[in-house]
Amino acid sequence: RLFEGAPVGAVVSGLGLLIMPPEKVTTILDAAFRYLRADGAFYQITYGLRCPVSDAVLDRLDLQASCIGQTFRNLPPASVYRISRRHPHA
Repeated sequence: RLFEGAPVGAVVSGLGLLIMPPEKVTTILDAAFRYLRADGAFYQITYGLRCPVSDAVLDRLDLQASCIGQTFRNLPPASVYRISRRHPHA
């Protein structure tokens, strides 16, 4: 196993989550958070105008998302979202 016994602090992703079915996005995030430390985060680079993870998926996995950066000089404009557990120490 790739990270057997080693805590992972962050995942950086450029996957096209906006065009994936919600079930696939759920599977990807669920798997990533199995390897992340309690305070770890999933960073998603996106070229959409909104968070690439729907509220329904975030709610299902008890996650939250916040936009931590944008550039409008890029075509198309790019954003970075930080997705983390709502209750990291629960």
